[in-house]
Amino acid sequence: MVKLDLVGLIPPDSQRVLEFACEYADLGRRFKEINPSVRYYGIENLLDKAQQASRYLDGVFLIDHPIEKLEHVGLFKSLPMDCLVYHNGV
Repeated sequence: MVKLDLVGLIPPDSQRVLEFACEYADLGRRFKEINPSVRYYGIENLLDKAQQASRYLDGVFLIDHPIEKLEHVGLFKSLPMDCLVYHNGV
């Protein structure tokens, strides 16, 4: 799967990662194998995917508006990240 190939682009020493459209947490689970101490968070807009991802990630934010509007959520001020992952559904 192409999306899992992105794991090599995440700096391996990242301590806090936020993935947009995390879906079922496949990428997050794979990265946690490389760096088990990472705090990996996801953002998802579909409830079933968010519920599944929350079983594997350190936190999943369920949103009901387009990702482009996230600056209004205040998320980035409360959770400084080492790496943001945005793959546009690759």
